[in-house]
Amino acid sequence: MCGRFYIDGEMWGELPDAVECRVSGGLTEVRTDIVPSRQSPVLRLQADRLFLEPMRWGFPGAGGKLLINARAESVLERPMFRESFLSRRLIIPAAGFYEWSPSKEKAEFTRPGSAAMFLAGFYNIVEGENRFVILTVPANASVAPVHHRMPLMLERDDLKTWLSSAPEAERTLKSPMPLLVRRQEYEQQSIFSFLH
Repeated sequence: MCGRFYIDGEMWGELPDAVECRVSGGLTEVRTDIVPSRQSPVLRLQADRLFLEPMRWGFPGAGGKLLINARAESVLERPMFRESFLSRRLIIPAAGFYEWSPSKEKAEFTRPGSAAMFLAGFYNIVEGENRFVILTVPANASVAPVHHRMPLMLERDDLKTWLSSAPEAERTLKSPMPLLVRRQEYEQQSIFSFLH
């Protein structure tokens, strides 16, 4: 699961040169946490150009629940997601994301050597408003000690391909994820770790 991520000034400097629209004012200066139901800048492809625009995070679900993630393994099987994935893919730029362990310990994940990561997602039009979800995959070795899921991340060179080619996007669903840097203020130690 990916339930919160953040953007910051350094991240904007690593957006591809091909992006047509840059963000304005305050967003480029400060670190901002993005939580479900809030707007976040996302990248879409229009007329073969990358455009940055704000979009709200989460699809309304049954019983008022907000759907913020979709599993990459089953996205093509779920009628609610299939058409959006095939025709309305987008990219969510982030500086990092957070996960919480089963014991509610918060961990921050960033990409080593880069101020930006590019999360894969798609959007749908809900009551006249574009709303997005983030695709998730089974956690790799860097995230698994904290949580069993992580966001599907795209390589910088693959951004336009993700947006423009459904067959290539389907292949990307099974790509291995990069190793990440984990930061935690406090990490509970098992007693067994002191006995070795």
